[in-house]
Amino acid sequence: MIAGLSLLSSFPPGHAPGGRPYRRRWLDCTRKLGVATPAPSLKRINVPEPQVAVRAARVLDRSVNTGYCIAMPRPKSFDQDTVLDQAVQLFWERGYEGTSLADLEAHLGLGRQSLYNTFGDKQTLFLKALERYRSHVGDQRLAELNAPGAGLDAIRAFFRASVESLTAPGKRRACLVANTILERGSQDPDALLRCNRARSGLERAFRRALAQAKASGELPQSLDVEATATLLVIQTYGLGVLSKTGASADELEAAVEALFARLG
Repeated sequence: MIAGLSLLSSFPPGHAPGGRPYRRRWLDCTRKLGVATPAPSLKRINVPEPQVAVRAARVLDRSVNTGYCIAMPRPKSFDQDTVLDQAVQLFWERGYEGTSLADLEAHLGLGRQSLYNTFGDKQTLFLKALERYRSHVGDQRLAELNAPGAGLDAIRAFFRASVESLTAPGKRRACLVANTILERGSQDPDALLRCNRARSGLERAFRRALAQAKASGELPQSLDVEATATLLVIQTYGLGVLSKTGASADELEAAVEALFARLG
């Protein structure tokens, strides 16, 4: 209404709208507002400019009330977290490049417009899926490492669970973070930023558990906690990559044991 008033009150001062020039301006105004009402025929009279604005406002108000309506958006009939979890599974299994918009529509059960309205484009949805993976799957895996008093046994349990997960029956998916670093790390700074956050969380958990093991005498006092935590991160992601080549559980477990033997 304000925009329309501005358009209609832009006629020469001291004259009410009328005639062909007025009708052209009226049509321009109504097209911008979505109003299909034809311009009324008004006689050209000399009146003070404020009254012109008032008359224009009244005419516009009648047109808007009779010819314009606003479509209200429909409420969403799906749970966003559930859909996001499904997106995590799809990206985890197929990767970013291997997942098309058509795949997302079919797997999530949503039309393309609903996807865009709720999650944005494919890239934005992928970044949200990465965050979801880190805050749910990743944090669950780190729960034992982050527990109070966690030490060498917690680190061993972490790698034991990793090997079991990586060699479970079915398609081997490794870790979504490691997969993303390999697939998109050099071309997607936003994805890499989220992967680095996940890596930092894993390294921090290892560092805490290593420090506890060192303080309790489970590990030698000469152990470099910082460097060893980084080594454990490398081992974690390396096991995931190796598992995708078809390495057996025995091979992965042997690699883990060799690592712990070096820790002393």
